[in-house]
Amino acid sequence: MTRSTVNEVVYQGEELVVPFVITDADGDTIDIRTATFEWVLYDIREGVVARKALADGIAFGVAKEGQVAATLPITDTESLLTVPYQHELAMTLDGNYSIEATGTITILKNIALL
Repeated sequence: MTRSTVNEVVYQGEELVVPFVITDADGDTIDIRTATFEWVLYDIREGVVARKALADGIAFGVAKEGQVAATLPITDTESLLTVPYQHELAMTLDGNYSIEATGTITILKNIALL
């Protein structure tokens, strides 16, 4: 598999959807229908602030084409601090564990929530 970098920006109180496309070493998408996933959002000072798995915040797009997305609902982003967070997507496929994507999620202050 090939690790990718995915960076996103969202305002507090907005749903965050982070899309991923899983590819092999040649850049071709792979069938992930039998894979399991875990997505973690963390603050390097505070630790893990959100953790999602399949059917609990992670959903397939077109799984046979490597598409999967992690979603953090509005209720979760409302309470997040306005700091950059790190995130990573881990996949287990055919018994092999790998980190497929990492990056930064930036939460911006939503003045309407003040």
